[in-house]
Amino acid sequence: MKSTDSIDHQASIKPWRYLVLMGGAGLHMMLAQILLIRELLVAFYGNELTLSAMLSAWLIIIGLGSLTVQLLLRRLSPAALLRLVALLLLLLAVALPLQVWCIRSLRALLQVPYGEYVAFDAMLLSSALILLPTCLSMGMLFPAVCHLRGLGDPRAVSRLYAVEALGSMLGGGLFTFLLIFWLTPLTTVALASLIALGAAALLLPPGALRAGLLGLSLFLAALVSYPPSLADLEWRSLETRWRACGCLPARTAAAQADAGRLAAALDSPYQNLALIEAQGQTTLYGNGQIMAVFPDPISAEHKIHFIMAQNPAAARVLLVGGNPATEIPELLKYPLQRLVHLEPDGALVRLLERVGAIPPLPAADRARLELCNTDGLRFLKTTEETFDIIIIAAPAPTTIALSRFYTREFYQAAQQRLTATGFLYTAVEASEQLLDAAASLSASVAGALQAVFPRVLVTSGTQHQYFAGGQQSPLTFERQILFQRSRAAGLAQRYFRPEYFLNADEIDPAKTHYVRQRLAAISVPANTMLRPVAAFYHLLLWSRFSGSRLEQLLSGANQMRWMQVGAFLGAGGSLLWLLGAALGSRRRTDALLRKKSHGRRVRPLLGFVILSTGLSGLALELVLIFMFQGLLGYIYARIGLLVAIFMLGLALGALLGGRLETAPEGGAWTAMIGLDLLLLALAACMPAILQGCAAAADLMSEGTINLLILLVGGVVGAQFVLVNRLLRASRLSLGSAAALANAADLGGAALGGLVIGVVLLPLWGIWTVCWLLAALKGISLVAGLAARQAARGRA
Repeated sequence: MKSTDSIDHQASIKPWRYLVLMGGAGLHMMLAQILLIRELLVAFYGNELTLSAMLSAWLIIIGLGSLTVQLLLRRLSPAALLRLVALLLLLLAVALPLQVWCIRSLRALLQVPYGEYVAFDAMLLSSALILLPTCLSMGMLFPAVCHLRGLGDPRAVSRLYAVEALGSMLGGGLFTFLLIFWLTPLTTVALASLIALGAAALLLPPGALRAGLLGLSLFLAALVSYPPSLADLEWRSLETRWRACGCLPARTAAAQADAGRLAAALDSPYQNLALIEAQGQTTLYGNGQIMAVFPDPISAEHKIHFIMAQNPAAARVLLVGGNPATEIPELLKYPLQRLVHLEPDGALVRLLERVGAIPPLPAADRARLELCNTDGLRFLKTTEETFDIIIIAAPAPTTIALSRFYTREFYQAAQQRLTATGFLYTAVEASEQLLDAAASLSASVAGALQAVFPRVLVTSGTQHQYFAGGQQSPLTFERQILFQRSRAAGLAQRYFRPEYFLNADEIDPAKTHYVRQRLAAISVPANTMLRPVAAFYHLLLWSRFSGSRLEQLLSGANQMRWMQVGAFLGAGGSLLWLLGAALGSRRRTDALLRKKSHGRRVRPLLGFVILSTGLSGLALELVLIFMFQGLLGYIYARIGLLVAIFMLGLALGALLGGRLETAPEGGAWTAMIGLDLLLLALAACMPAILQGCAAAADLMSEGTINLLILLVGGVVGAQFVLVNRLLRASRLSLGSAAALANAADLGGAALGGLVIGVVLLPLWGIWTVCWLLAALKGISLVAGLAARQAARGRA
C-alpha cells in the first residue's frame, strides 16, 4: 500500500514543481560555489592555478556524479528515484555549513606552518574531498530529475537545463550585487541551505518528514531575516580560520599578554579582509596573505623616500594601491600640491579607519589628498590630470587579473598621464642569483616597460624596483646626486637618512649592470594584456616555494609550440573522419550494421563534440572576461553580471535547442553541425573583434563583449540540448543521455579552465589560443559529421 501511495504521489507531482526544483538547485549551486571557492582561496593563498584547480575539481566531480547516477536510473523505480532526489537536496542543505567549517580548519588539519603555501597535491586532494558531497549530489540531481520529468515530456532536458541556468544566473547576480553587502558568509550559507530544503519539501508527500523540513526551513528563514543571530557563531568560526592559519594563538594561550587577537574582518566584493593585532602591531590580510603591517615606520620611510629622491619637488603624485596607513602620511611630508590614492576596494580603507589604523590628517593635508575607490586602469584612461610621479604598488602578478598592472598597455595608459619630466615606479619580486623563473618574471616586466619608456632603471636585490620615464625625466642611480636631492628636501625622519644612498646595495653600479645584462639576455616576450606571461612565470615561482614539484611540467608546456598542438589536432581530425566513413559505409557486414553496434559508435563521437564545446565555451568566456578587464578595468564590479549574461545565454540556447527535440533526427544533426560551425567562426574571428574593441569607445567595447558572451553561452546551451536529442536517438534513455552529455560538457569545461586559463592563455596569448580553439572545433565538426555518417549507416 505504501509503495502504491509513493507511485501515486510521483505521478501527481505537477511539472512546475520540477522546474522550480531545478531553478532552486541552480541558485543553491551558484551560491555554494561562490562561498566555497572564496573560502578555499583564503586557505590556499590562491593564484591562477589554485583557482582553476578548484574549479576543475568542482566540474569533474559533478560530471562523475552524472555518470554515477546513470547506473541507477534503470534500476530504481520512479518512486525510489524521487526519494533519492529529495535525499540529495537534503544532503546539499546539510553539507554546506559543514564544508565551510572544514575549510576554515583546513590548514590546521594539513599541518601547514604559518605563511607557507599548500603543496598542489595536498590542495587538490583536500579540495576534492571537501567539495565531494555538494558536487556529487549536484551531478546526480540533474539526470535524475530529467529522467523523472522525461517520463511524460520529451522536451524535459531543454526546459530543466534552462531553468537551472537561470537559477545560477540569479544566484551569481544576487551574491555580487546584494548578498556580499548585506549578509555574512554563514548567513548566506543558511540562505543556500534554506533553498535546498525548500526544493526537497516540494517533492515529498504530506507527512511528518515534509512537515519537519518545512519547520527547519522556517527556522533558517528566521536566521536569514535577522543576520545578527549568527554573529557570534560567525566570529568564532573566523577565529578558527585564523587559528588554523597560525595567526592566532591556541585557545589555551589566548589569554596571555600580547597574544594575537582578531580585531576586525569582513568580506568585500574583491577579497576577504582581516585585521589581526599582536605585540603592538596590526597585520592586514587579504585572502589569507599579508597585505600590510602597521605601524611600520621603518619600511614606510625607506620605500617612500627612496622613490621620492628621484624628484623631491614633485607637485602631483598618483599612488595606485599600497599601504594607506603608512605610505600616505610619508608622501604628504613632501610639498605636494596633490596626492591621489587609488584603491578599488573601498571596504579596505573603511576597515582600517574603523580600527583607527589610518591616523587623522591635518586639514591642510586632507585638502591635498584625494581618495578614489576606482580601478587603476579605469582612472588612467578617463582622467585628464597629469602627474609628476606615478607609484604602482599593486600586488604581485599572481593571476592574469593582477598581471595587467605589469603590462605594456597599462604602462602606456600611465605614460599618457605623466608630465614631460615625470616617471613611473613599480616593483616585482626577484632573487639575488636571478634564477630562471624569477629572472623571466622580471624580464617580462622589463620588456613591457622598455616598449613604452625611453629610460628604464632597475635595482638589484630580492626585489627589482623599476623607475621608468621619458628623456627629460631626472632618473639616476648616481649615489651623490640622490644623497644631495634627499638632503635638500629638508625632511626630518626618524629612521631614514639621506646618507643611505651613499652605500645603498641595491643601486651598486656593478650589481645593477649585472641585472640589466642578465635580463636583456633572457628571451621572453614582454608582458601584455593579450599575452600575460608574467602570471605564468609567477606560477613557476609558486610551484617552487610550495613544494608542488610542477616546474618540469610547466617548463615543458613553456617549451611546447602551438604548431605541435595544431599538428596533433589535425591528425586527430583525420582519424575521426576515417572512422566516421568506415562506420557509415553501407557495404559492411550485417553485424556492423546492427543498430546497437552503431549506437555504441555514435555515442563517443557525440561525447567528444559536447566535450569540445564545453572546453571551447569556457575558454572563450575566460578570454572575453580577461579582455573586458584589460580594456575597461572594472572586472570585479561586473564579474557577476558577466557570469549572469553567460548563464542567460545558456538558458536561451537551451530553449532554442528544445524546439528541435521533437523534430526529425535529420534536423537535429544539421543544427548541431551548424552550431559547431558557428562556434568555430566565433573562435577564429574573436581576436580581430577584440582588437577592434581596443580602438573603440568604452561603451561600444563593453556592449560588444557582453554580446559575445551571450552568444557563446547560447551556442553551448543549444548544442547541449541537441546532443542530448541525438544520444537518445542512439537508444539511450532520456536520463542516461542527460548524464552522459552533462559529464562530457563539464569535463571539457574543467579541462578548458585548467589548461587554457592557467597555461596556454598566459603563454601563447589570445590570438593563438583562439586559433587553437577554432582548430579544436574543426575536429569537433569532423567528429559530428562522422557521427552523422555512422547514424546513416545505422538506418
